[in-house]
Order: sequence, then C-alpha cells, then structure tokens
Amino acid sequence: MNTQSDTPRTDAVIFDIEENHPDEFQRMAKFAQQLERELNAIQMERKVCQRLADIGMKWEKDSSIENWFPFEAERIERLERELNAAKQISEKYEDRYFQAQQLLNAANERIKRMEEAANKMQAAIANGEGMDEACREWIKAKETTP
Repeated sequence: MNTQSDTPRTDAVIFDIEENHPDEFQRMAKFAQQLERELNAIQMERKVCQRLADIGMKWEKDSSIENWFPFEAERIERLERELNAAKQISEKYEDRYFQAQQLLNAANERIKRMEEAANKMQAAIANGEGMDEACREWIKAKETTP
C-alpha cells in the first residue's frame, strides 16, 4: 500500500526531470504554457457566454425601451411632448387659417364685383348712357363686407 510518504513529491519529480531531461522539461513547460493560455481563453469565452446569457435573461424579463435605452426613451418622450404641443398649435391656427381663407375668398369676390361695376361704369361713360345702375352696383359691391 502506497502512502503519501512513499509517493515522490511533485517538486522532486519536476526537479528530477529538469535536471536529468532538460529537453523534455522545456517541451513540457511549453506545453503547460499553451494549456494555460487555452484554459484562460476558454474561461474568457465562458465569461462572455455567461454575460450574453445574463443579457438574454434580463431582456426576457424586461425588454422595455426605458430599461435598455434610457437616453432614447427620454428623447422619444421629449419628441412626443413637442409633437403634441405642435398639434395643439396647429389645431389652434387651423381654425384661424380657415377663417382667414373665408375672408380672403369673400374679399376676392367683392373685388371681382367692384371691377365688374367699374367696367360697366366705364362702358356707360363711353357710350354716353346713364350710370345709375352701374353706380348702384359699385356702391353695393363696395359696401358688402365678408
């Protein structure tokens, strides 16, 4: 039966290989370094995979824009407020625009009637006719307000 005292210590074995088989020791040392680098790479990959898994679980739990993109959420809220304010202003001025358009249409109609009356008056003057009817039309067109 082997006991711990019967088993050579790892340090003694390494020292023996280093002293008696230097080429083999160098090859084993390089192999150990390569294994250590690969182990480190695997551990890094494991950490990355774990982080990605954590992100996925957090996303499943809560995928709200406020949680994941808080600055974008604030920006969207600000833009929505600005849009609502613009809509209110637009609605306010839409009525005024409609009223102004009606006034403009009425004014254009009045100008048209006044021009027609002025043309009749000029024709009456040129023909030596009475201008009573043309004057009444002019006055009526001039006094009509929208």
